[in-house]
Amino acid sequence: SCFGASVDVTLIHTLERAMRKTFIGGLDIAVAKGLLDKIGAQYRFSHDRIQEATYNMMEDGVRRLFHFTYGLSLASLSIEEGCDGSLFIAVNQLNLGGPAIVQDPSQSFTVAGMNLRAGKKAMEMSDFKTALSYLNHGISFLREHHWGEHYDLSLELFELAAKCALSNGDHKRVSLLFEQVSEVAHSFEDKLEITYTYVRSLLTSSCLGEALTKGLYVLSELGIVLSGDLDALLVETKSMLAEHSDEQLLSLPVMTDRTKLMAMKFLSRTQTCLLHTNPKSQPK
Repeated sequence: SCFGASVDVTLIHTLERAMRKTFIGGLDIAVAKGLLDKIGAQYRFSHDRIQEATYNMMEDGVRRLFHFTYGLSLASLSIEEGCDGSLFIAVNQLNLGGPAIVQDPSQSFTVAGMNLRAGKKAMEMSDFKTALSYLNHGISFLREHHWGEHYDLSLELFELAAKCALSNGDHKRVSLLFEQVSEVAHSFEDKLEITYTYVRSLLTSSCLGEALTKGLYVLSELGIVLSGDLDALLVETKSMLAEHSDEQLLSLPVMTDRTKLMAMKFLSRTQTCLLHTNPKSQPK
């Protein structure tokens, strides 16, 4: 009942392998008694009410413990075998268990990491709503002092959660995540990714002035000051590029400096702000 109204035989076999227990025999007995139906490769409750009654018979704490145990077993198998097939099922079960059921602090960070993996997979499929749910759950499993003990994990969860929140139009969530990272980030460079997401959020919510101010501040901190005769600078840039053929430019190594790449992104967004707030500042 912890898996819903139906479950695939494949999942049952995976769970048996993960927990080193046998479940099929008990399910077949339930089929014989009319509580379950076996249709093809699925076991299904004969009626939704039976599933509801079975699930609700368990106390909340017991139910959460079952969810967490199933999820942890499936997650461990997924990591051990390098298979993502049961990743979403495992993480869903862990999240239904919830942070309160965790006794071992190390498990909290394991579950947070599993939610990060699931969130990334969902992002790859462009399912940003589901991805945000996983990333938010991952953040909820982080324990006190997580910024000190698991800084990289925490930073990545917050950065990706902000990106997904932006994709879902949740600007308030973006702002909250940005503020938290801004307070605890170890360096200015560690703030760049989520600051860029925050600037994008300001742009899409029509806060152009604030977006411009933040963008210019970041660029100045990176040593880039937008001043002088932009038309003259544009001519200078074109002159420099003219000294090289297209083939030479295309054969140049790809930029890998993360800070410079972020600077290019901020320059692009700042130019968009200037285009709308001060069109006369654009080079002719």
